[in-house]
Amino acid sequence: HLRLISSEISWGLPLQKVFEDFKRKVKNWLALMNIYLLVDTLSVGGGSEETLETLAEFSESMRLIEQERKSVLAPLVIIPYIGALLLTATTTMFIMFFKDITSIAGATIPYITLNKTLLTPLIFHSFIFGLTAGKLATGKASSGFKTALFLTIASIAGIWLTMRFPLLKAG
Repeated sequence: HLRLISSEISWGLPLQKVFEDFKRKVKNWLALMNIYLLVDTLSVGGGSEETLETLAEFSESMRLIEQERKSVLAPLVIIPYIGALLLTATTTMFIMFFKDITSIAGATIPYITLNKTLLTPLIFHSFIFGLTAGKLATGKASSGFKTALFLTIASIAGIWLTMRFPLLKAG
């Protein structure tokens, strides 16, 4: 990208046009911010060595801060996955256990009502866990939606598996 920027500037294209071309091709906010600041600095005539050195220091510090943020948040990405897994497993096991206990005791609670009451929010919680995990991992909401879809499908599959192959039997 830098070669293209250099070529466009050497051809005499306006700096704003160079920035617009770069903006169409690059989606990294840090790169866009740095090029915007560089173009703005050069446009107002502030292309001195001190100004460019300050911009380079700022760019390097922003890169280090972003790298530090990612390394600090990396271990936290697994937490929503663990939460969704535990919530799904314990809720479905509770439903199966409760169903078995009520059939032994002779009491009846509508099984379908119990499922709707407990499993519908469970799927919603898995979706929220996925949004959180994806946003933490990449910093992008679009990644959060992908992860949310994955966790929701995994939660539904976990519910189905637990209901079809119960591990916990009363009596």
